[in-house]
Amino acid sequence: MQDFLNVQDFVVRQLFLPTLSVSLLGTLTGMFIAAIHPATRKYFSAKWNYYIWLLVVARLAVPFHLGSGVNLLLPAPFHSAQQGSVQNGDIHFGVENADARIPDPLLSESGGVQPTAVSADASADADGTLTSVHSSQTDAAANAKNTDSPGPAPEKNRSGIGILTLLADIWLLGVVLALCIKLANYLRFINTVKKSCTRIADSRVLTMEHAFCAGLGIARVPAICQSAAVSGPLTVGLWNPMIVLPDALWNPDSDGAGQHLTHLQLVLHHELIHVARKDLLYKWIFHLLLCVHWFNPALHRIGRQINLDCELSCDKAILAKLTDAGKQLYGNILLDTAERAVARGQSALSTTLLEHKHDLKKRLDGILHNRRPTRLQLALSACTLTVTLLVTACGGIWISAEDTAVHERTSDSSESDDNHSFAKMLTSLGSVDSFLESGTSPDRLSNAWQVYDDAALLAGSDIQENWRAYTYSGGNKKLTVSGLELYGSKTFLIVYADEAVDVDVKSSFAIKEGKFKIVHIAPDNTVTTLNDTGSKSTQTCTIQKGRNVLKIVGQGARLTSLEIDYTDLKESKFEQVYFSEEAETNAQIKNTLLEGKVIDKEKVLQILYALDAKEVSETLHTMLSHNIELTAEEIAYFFPYSDSELSSQYLSEALRDGTLEPFCAEDIIKLMPYLQGECPTEMLKALPQEEFVDALSESVYYLDSDQIADCLTDYLAQGGALTYPEYGHIAPYLDEDAIKVVNELLTGSGE
Repeated sequence: MQDFLNVQDFVVRQLFLPTLSVSLLGTLTGMFIAAIHPATRKYFSAKWNYYIWLLVVARLAVPFHLGSGVNLLLPAPFHSAQQGSVQNGDIHFGVENADARIPDPLLSESGGVQPTAVSADASADADGTLTSVHSSQTDAAANAKNTDSPGPAPEKNRSGIGILTLLADIWLLGVVLALCIKLANYLRFINTVKKSCTRIADSRVLTMEHAFCAGLGIARVPAICQSAAVSGPLTVGLWNPMIVLPDALWNPDSDGAGQHLTHLQLVLHHELIHVARKDLLYKWIFHLLLCVHWFNPALHRIGRQINLDCELSCDKAILAKLTDAGKQLYGNILLDTAERAVARGQSALSTTLLEHKHDLKKRLDGILHNRRPTRLQLALSACTLTVTLLVTACGGIWISAEDTAVHERTSDSSESDDNHSFAKMLTSLGSVDSFLESGTSPDRLSNAWQVYDDAALLAGSDIQENWRAYTYSGGNKKLTVSGLELYGSKTFLIVYADEAVDVDVKSSFAIKEGKFKIVHIAPDNTVTTLNDTGSKSTQTCTIQKGRNVLKIVGQGARLTSLEIDYTDLKESKFEQVYFSEEAETNAQIKNTLLEGKVIDKEKVLQILYALDAKEVSETLHTMLSHNIELTAEEIAYFFPYSDSELSSQYLSEALRDGTLEPFCAEDIIKLMPYLQGECPTEMLKALPQEEFVDALSESVYYLDSDQIADCLTDYLAQGGALTYPEYGHIAPYLDEDAIKVVNELLTGSGE
């Protein structure tokens, strides 16, 4: 019976009550987002309005918060039996000890994690010692209640299953049923579709799909099938996505096969965007959470809004690449899909072109009023996201029964308990001792072992065989480490001085095994030990003229704690101050580049993140002008850190000057997402005619109508050929004027 009660108590306290808490938090987060949604939908991007709902998912999935919170206590009638004993055949529950409890060591006052009650009249002081919270009279009464005399407990303490326990059982049963029903519906839908679907093997469709996948960065190309069981296009399958098309959408033998192909490319583009963005994973996570929170109607309504914003975001991603004619065609496809009543028989765990007919108005309105967000709107959206994230992360409401309430802290409690409550929780998951015990065995013949006693090795670059820490925090010229294993040396400060300056260095450490010390290495490679005993001390370190280095050195060292404080160091007194060897190396490479000197490109690629955008572009220019060979992958690596427009200009100049060899079609497709200005058209025009059409077909998503028309005009003027299916793939991305120009050229060439 005791085991049964323990299981019930676990379900109530560790599952049900935390679920109620995060369900309420998720609802409040969703209500906040819904309240600002009319404004954000109007002024912010559709992608922003879609992904902002991930905060609700995170709030439901992560039972922690930062900052303050509220603890809601359920009234006494909802108590569940926590402890009990069997005496003379009767079950006695420990409700009379409801006021006797201790704060859970994982629970801060802000209410981050559910408390654990105990049936003893005690509370915990700051050092973890149990101390009495009752007067002597209360202690006497408690002792009287806990005598060994047999007999039934008072009537008020004899309880069956509490209301809270009953609700928890109903909730748990609902979770199992909801999960079973959802999975059963999904499997039934998948089986129905698979029984009636056939694989599309038309080369035009497959070529089109591969082109989209290359542009969207999809490594595993989904299968494309036809099925009479669906009335609209959709994507199913989490790990192996499959795009299913209705029979009415693709009929290669009909007279309008060309029109079918044009429609199909927009539909495929839509569904493959879902695949590229992992929208199905988003849906699966949310629907699994809905199974847990099946009792919350607000979350079901939020799920409905997430689906709509998902499709609107997908629409915007396509519309950004389409001309006015293409947008009109896309709207017509939505209308045709709505007429076929897509919602019939669809699974919630799939994505589709149009899920509900009553969403059609919003989808079409988005097409008519599609425009790119301004910089001001982007800035406002970033600020709004920050505010929403802070509200979501810092708010906390936790529900508990009265017998799990936490007493106010006694005068012995320290404020540091609150500050480190989350750290305590992490420590409970794996202690520092267990972390250190899982370390590696040292190689006593390696330089990493010998560096501790070898001044010459110590004065050189860092040598490490093993370096790991349980927690490591640096900043404000302080170093705090919990659980450190070090075989070798590690630099934490490099100072270049033009005169001698004294700096106080405070340090302490607790060593469990091996040898450890903190040293100063002067410009003449003289090594001075600042602390090798671990005792808390302050040493005056004389920073001499030249390069000075402060290091920690370990020989099979395992430390439970380490603290170094050198806030006495004023950076303004020195020429240069670095906090690692890597930072010093990056600065040296940067200075070399700014001087116009050429260095190894591998070193350059490693420090691009440390340069500003213009400096990265100038670095690319320097390397191109010195005829340093760069692959397409290496050039693509520059763009995320550079001024894309300036880098594209330098690439164009290098192509015209002959310092850069023309790229092949495959390389151009890799670079196309980054190129600006005239660079993409110049690269395409430089291609051989046999590669041009395929490269242009896969690049149309990154070009505007004038650029596409310019490339086609140049290609056709040089005698290139363009078939109707090839033109049908490109035409939706051309405006009316460009179509007229290209049509005249095609007519003149006899196509």
